[in-house]
Amino acid sequence: MSKSCASGILAALAYAGFSADHAYADGPFNFSPFSSSAPAASTPQQTASEPAKPPAQASAAEPTRVFEVIKKQEETRQQELTAKAAEFKAMQAQAEAEKQRVVYDEQKKLAQQQAQIKSQMARYEDELARKRMQAENEHQRARNQELVKMQEESAMRQEAARRATEEQIQAQRRQTERERLR
Repeated sequence: MSKSCASGILAALAYAGFSADHAYADGPFNFSPFSSSAPAASTPQQTASEPAKPPAQASAAEPTRVFEVIKKQEETRQQELTAKAAEFKAMQAQAEAEKQRVVYDEQKKLAQQQAQIKSQMARYEDELARKRMQAENEHQRARNQELVKMQEESAMRQEAARRATEEQIQAQRRQTERERLR
């Protein structure tokens, strides 16, 4: 950057130095650069107390003004570059913030989906467990009914066997009574 600034300043000084002796007009060039005519006595802006500037001072003031203009232009350019750099950094920060917001939103959405899936799985597992328990209860109830039926049938068979035994005992008693009575 300092090289470009220095080269710009040197170019401006060289230009100012070469352009001091040139005159441009619509007509032919009538002024000889080698003549040594006396400068004008004074300009309307000069006062009596100010001495007239010799030509060397006048030409030295112009490069100084050119240098000041170039310096101000360079400062302005540096300020613009600084402003652009700050704007770029702000845009980068905004882009990074937007990127982080998008990542956060995606993670939040993913977490919500995972929570929803987990909740659905828990409900499904609860429903399966409830159906399994209901099936086990129905199976147990059917088994209990079968056991009750088997117990009733067994009781009826025992009762029938007891009656048959009782009848047989009664029949033998009668037989024995008849034989004894004979």
